[in-house]
Amino acid sequence: MVKSRFSQRRTKRRANDPRSGEQILSVSMAEFELMLTDADLRLLDEAARAEQCGDLRHALACLQHTPRPIGNPWERDLTEMIELGPDAEPWQWARFTVSAASRWVRSLHVPLVARILREVSIAADGAPGPSCPQCPGWVAGQAAVHTAIGGTLLFDELLLEVFLVQVAPVLAERGGGGRTWAQTRAKVYELIDVQGIELQVRDHAEHTIRTVRHLGELVGLSRHDLVYGHVIDVPGEPDSMFAMPPIVVDEIVAQRLERMHTPDLGDIDQRCEVLGAAVRSGPPRLVRLAEASQGYEDAS
Repeated sequence: MVKSRFSQRRTKRRANDPRSGEQILSVSMAEFELMLTDADLRLLDEAARAEQCGDLRHALACLQHTPRPIGNPWERDLTEMIELGPDAEPWQWARFTVSAASRWVRSLHVPLVARILREVSIAADGAPGPSCPQCPGWVAGQAAVHTAIGGTLLFDELLLEVFLVQVAPVLAERGGGGRTWAQTRAKVYELIDVQGIELQVRDHAEHTIRTVRHLGELVGLSRHDLVYGHVIDVPGEPDSMFAMPPIVVDEIVAQRLERMHTPDLGDIDQRCEVLGAAVRSGPPRLVRLAEASQGYEDAS
């Protein structure tokens, strides 16, 4: 196969500056993609297939032979599940499965995925902060872009059903099956209180209170802060949790998000614009924190 000039430049650059397996401190997505060789891309593809088949050790081994950002969520997810081993509970497999699905769906070369990737990224342009989450329980700024894209593709476009049934049924079974997950609509929730592993949240639109498993959503946030995400049913008690770390939003964007699911806002581009606004929103103190974190990374 004749390589393109782009591929030849990339291979030559990497041959002169080998970084295979290196953790990268801080680069843009465009710079990161230029660092990947054809061999790296094959390893990433193999890691994804191994993950979907439930072979997490092989997936991690493949991933660790490629360049990756420090604090890479994929590497963290795999490491945590491997360390848990047979002690991993179904709800932990459920959270891992949705993360794996989010990675898978963003890699699909289909028009719908490409369009939502482009439109949400454009709408979120200018969001502050680093691209890797600074807290495990929630996301804001640049760290929320992948959550916004993955959430709308998996749930609003029902691609999660494809992943659970056709791509990774092994993961789906370990997480309790996930038969109702794809039907879950994203909502804005107000954080109320936490007691042990139980987090009380109030539906911002319906004002009803429910209890979900606390996975760090109140760490770094305050009571009455607003978050946007999908709450799915899982085995155990509490019997529900946020499928992915929710996006921190402000009151104005919360109202726009609630209107997003009404019939008069069904256009994909309009929904992507609102999701981009969600990425850019959040309490001012979190924006300042994200900007400070980004400034520190840039200085490093």
